[in-house]
Amino acid sequence: MSRWIGGLLLAGCVLASATSTSRAANPEPLKKLYVVMVFDTDDENLAPSLFMDEKRMLNLFKTTMPESRYEVVKSLKGRQVTATKIVEAVKALKGKITSDDAVLFFYGGHGANNDKHGHVLKMSSGGADLARSRLRKELEDLGAGLTVLLTDCCSTPEKNTADSEVIKIGDRDGKLHPTMKHLFFQARGVVDVTAASSEAAWSDDKNGGLFTRSIAKMLKRKPEELLKDEKDAFVTWAKFFPLLESDTQILFKTWSKAMLARYPDAGIRAVNQQPHAFFLGDQLVPYAVVEIQNAKPTTLKYKYRWEGGEDSAWVDVELKPNARKTHATPTKKGAEADELPRLEIFRAGAERPDFLRATIWEKDRAPKNVLPFYKIKK
Repeated sequence: MSRWIGGLLLAGCVLASATSTSRAANPEPLKKLYVVMVFDTDDENLAPSLFMDEKRMLNLFKTTMPESRYEVVKSLKGRQVTATKIVEAVKALKGKITSDDAVLFFYGGHGANNDKHGHVLKMSSGGADLARSRLRKELEDLGAGLTVLLTDCCSTPEKNTADSEVIKIGDRDGKLHPTMKHLFFQARGVVDVTAASSEAAWSDDKNGGLFTRSIAKMLKRKPEELLKDEKDAFVTWAKFFPLLESDTQILFKTWSKAMLARYPDAGIRAVNQQPHAFFLGDQLVPYAVVEIQNAKPTTLKYKYRWEGGEDSAWVDVELKPNARKTHATPTKKGAEADELPRLEIFRAGAERPDFLRATIWEKDRAPKNVLPFYKIKK
C-alpha cells in the first residue's frame, strides 16, 4: 500500500517496536579496564591519521586513570590487522577478564554496511572482513561486567580544523577521572558505538579521526560540564552518546569548512558525520528513522533537521536521481508512532517545509532500506 503526502510517496510497511529493561545506573565500580586497540595502518593513506588516533587514545588513558586501573593488553597495527588475528586477540583474554572488570575494544580503519552481514570491519590486508556482530559476540563471551566497542570507521553502503582544545587532566592523585569512572567502571552491559551512520567517517593526517577527537575530548570533561542541568550528575552512556553525537557533527561542519577553504579540491563528498549507537548498556538503541529516495530525473537538493531543532541544526543534502538517504536519531525505548519526532525537510524551491513521519528501527545494524520510505518526485 502507498499514499501521497505533499508530493512525497510513502511506500512499504511500519516496523514493530519492543521494550526491555535496564540495570541500575550507578553500581559499585569495576576493578580494572582491559583495552584492545586495532589501527589498520597497513593502508598508507590512513596510517598518519591512525598514528595520531593511537597517541590520542593512549593520552586519554594516561591522563584520566591510574596505571593500576587499566591495561592495554593488545595493540594491533599494520600487517597484524586481520580478522583472524583480531578474533584471536579477543579470545586470548578469556579467563583473564572477570565480571568485576571492563573491556574496551577500539578500532580505527575501514568499515562498511554489508547487505548480508550488517556493519563490517574492512581489512586493508585484503583478507576476510570481520562482521561487527561476530566481534561483539566474541567480546561478550569474555564475561566482563561492561563491554565497550568503539569504532572510528565508515558505515557507507558496500558496493559488489585543527583540534586546538587542550584539556590537561593528570592522575597524580591516583583517582579515576569521574566521567571515565562513570562510563567505564560503573556502567554495565554492552556499549557499541561507531563513528558514522550509513556514511563516511573522516580524518586528516595532522589530527586524526574526527570521532576519536570528539570522544577523547568529551571523556575528559567532568560530569557537571557534560550534564549542566543536573545536580550531582551521573554520566550514563545513554546521556553521553547524544552529546558525543552532537559534538562530532559540529566538529565535522567546522573541519570540512576549513578543509575546503584550504584545499578546494579536497574531495569531501559528505555533508554530515553522525555517530551511530547499536547498544548503550543492556538495551539495543531504537532510532526514529526516515529514508528518502530521489524519484526526480535531476538532483534533489534540500536541507533537514529533526522537529524542534535549532536553526543551526539544518544540514544540506544533495541526492542524485534514484539515490536514497537515511536520516536517523535515537529515540526512547517503546515509543509509539505518534511519539516519534518528525523529520523537517525544506526542498529547494519549495515555499514551506515538509514534516515527514518516522518509523522505529530496532536492529543491531545501521538503518538501511527502511520501510516505509518516501519518494520525492517533484
